[in-house]
Order: sequence, then C-alpha cells, then structure tokens
Amino acid sequence: MFGRYAVLLTDTDGAIGTGFIVASPDGPKLITTAHLAGSRPASDDWSKWRPSISVHGVGFKVTMPLFDPVGRPLFSYLSMLPPGQVHDVISLTLDTETRLSLDDLGWPAVVELLTDLPSPGDPVTAYGCMRHGSEGKVALMEREGVALPSEHPLYGRSTLKTVPGHSGGPVFDKAGALCGVMVGYEDDSSIIIGSRLISHLASQGEPGDALGR
Repeated sequence: MFGRYAVLLTDTDGAIGTGFIVASPDGPKLITTAHLAGSRPASDDWSKWRPSISVHGVGFKVTMPLFDPVGRPLFSYLSMLPPGQVHDVISLTLDTETRLSLDDLGWPAVVELLTDLPSPGDPVTAYGCMRHGSEGKVALMEREGVALPSEHPLYGRSTLKTVPGHSGGPVFDKAGALCGVMVGYEDDSSIIIGSRLISHLASQGEPGDALGR
C-alpha cells in the first residue's frame, strides 16, 4: 500500500532513482537523494551536479531544473561537517504545473504523517520507484557529521536490502508513519536519513542551505 508514495526519477544521463512528496507549510516538496543529481559523496561543488532531474508518471514526464540561470541551487540541502560536503538528501518545491500533472493522475500520494526514527532492532519498510518493498530493521543510530542541533537521532544504519534505483525512497515504521529516506550503497549497506532532517529541509521557504551557512 505504501508503494504508492514512491516516484520514479531520472537524471540527465538516464540514471534511475526514487523520490517522494511530503506536505509542507508552503506547498508539497519532492524529496530525493543528492547523489542522483550530484556526486558521491555529495558536495557543494555544483559544477559536478546534473542540471536537472525528471519526474516520471504514467504517460508524462516533468523535468525540474536544479539551478537558476546564474548557477544557484533551486533546491534545499543540508551542509555537513567538515565543510564542502552535503547530506545525501535534497528538497525541491513542486511548481503548480508539476503538482497539477501529478494530481490529475492521482499519483503519487503525499506523505503527511512523519515520526522519529524507530529504535535499533525495530522493523522498517522502504519503497522504491518500482513499487517493491524492502523490509529490514534499524541497526544503529548515528550523529557523526550532523550540524543540526537535536535531542533525537537524525539518521541510522539499517539492514534494508539495497536495490539499484531505490535510493531516495520513503521508509515507514511498523505503524505506517514516514520515518526517513533510504540511501543505498554499492556494498549493499544502507542508511536511513531521519524524518527530522526531512522536515527541516521541507520547511525551508527558500532554496539553499537549510542550515543558513
């Protein structure tokens, strides 16, 4: 059932990734990984990024530019410590045309219920652009490199199976609430970037570094 939230994305080279849409005070936002459009590890050297990503649905494709004419990001991101790198998650505001295109097709659904990361050992399920679910557990909480003050864990390692193209997909806890976004790696390991970071990104009214750096 939660597979309806996953969106198929491609970059300008045809690489496949996943995204999903969350509600925010100033309208719906597309959430996905930074490495789909940029380098890995993701950096703030924008010359290494693709100029756009495309959202795909049944019978349509909408291309969203990532930079304005002078090269400034049109997305929100989170800088990391040490400087020069960014967290592997970005948020883009959906313009009216894109939102209407998605609404007309009744797909994908907008995620509105967010929650904190579950405790280590708790089950989670991730969904990718092919609508396949991957079940796993939270393995370990992490805070290294996180520059956002919080009393709660902001990301964690997981046992979710890595499927090519599924990075950027939503992760749900056993109650069906969004708890993060999955990021997979070539060595089959994965992490969950927690919903508190997603909420902070999505709440930004203007593009740029959500930490104000």
